[in-house]
Amino acid sequence: TFFVLPDVLHSLQISHRTLFQLLGDVGWIDALLIEENVYPDLVKVFYSNMDCSAEKENRVITTVGGVLIEFDDLELNSILGSSDDGLDIFSLRKPPDIDDYVHVDAVRNICRRSDLSVEDCTIHFRTQCLCLQTRILLRIIQSIVLPRSGHLDEVSHMDVAMIDCILRGRPVDLGYSIVRTMLSIPALITRSLPYGHFI
Repeated sequence: TFFVLPDVLHSLQISHRTLFQLLGDVGWIDALLIEENVYPDLVKVFYSNMDCSAEKENRVITTVGGVLIEFDDLELNSILGSSDDGLDIFSLRKPPDIDDYVHVDAVRNICRRSDLSVEDCTIHFRTQCLCLQTRILLRIIQSIVLPRSGHLDEVSHMDVAMIDCILRGRPVDLGYSIVRTMLSIPALITRSLPYGHFI
């Protein structure tokens, strides 16, 4: 289980702001500081009973121990203490379609390098291109917001978009990204079961 330590977020700065301030600006602090026990059997039941029918888009419906659990991104944001006013970011294979978002500029921003060529910014790149503070933001995203299993060296299009939004102070709808990720889990049999500390 990965926990965010507030002291680390207060001590690291990027662009004259601490990571704590940057994450606070997008409304994620309360959600990222949740420290709860994880019950793997409960998480398995949660996902195995999930209703993933198309007419229930953006709504998680499942039963655990005979109890119906149902929520959408707005209700999840209320539970997590995060804002639903932000951008809806969820795109598995391509750069997200966001107003005023240019993937090349976002890669240059998160790498903190304006000299990167367009070719360098369009290929998949590894975490070694990122500065320490941006790597920590990436690790928070990869462990808590958009969890994944396997190697964490590759930076996805969603990772780029989220880090860029955090660095620019553009709010991201955390609940939407989590609900969309939850709904994609049953279709991916090789994927680990995320959000145990929220469930």
